[in-house]
Amino acid sequence: MITFQLKSGQQAVVTHRVVENAVNSSGEHVFQTQGDHNPSPDVQPVREVQLKGKLIYAVPALGWVQNALNGDTRALLIPFIAGGLFLYAAITLVRAAVDRRKAKSPSPNCAYGRSQLRHE
Repeated sequence: MITFQLKSGQQAVVTHRVVENAVNSSGEHVFQTQGDHNPSPDVQPVREVQLKGKLIYAVPALGWVQNALNGDTRALLIPFIAGGLFLYAAITLVRAAVDRRKAKSPSPNCAYGRSQLRHE
């Protein structure tokens, strides 16, 4: 997968899968690309100067989820998902603070935790 300018020097970009890697007559690497939903490869090869990025990692099926949610559904779900993440973070922080406080407070069976110590 590469992201490239549709025309060299212009801002519009597209991301397609590389189906063939070749070297042209002037020694420049060129890439034959094809969109995942296109029936055939792109007509024009992509030159190196057109490249803007390459795929480093991918989250499988995330694109399908994004396509399945229309604008209205997405607008409703995003605040709920964000709120859920904030709630999860708050619960995690509170639990960590409680665990830290429990670890600092002495056990009732510990001799150092008694308020009166005997000196003989």
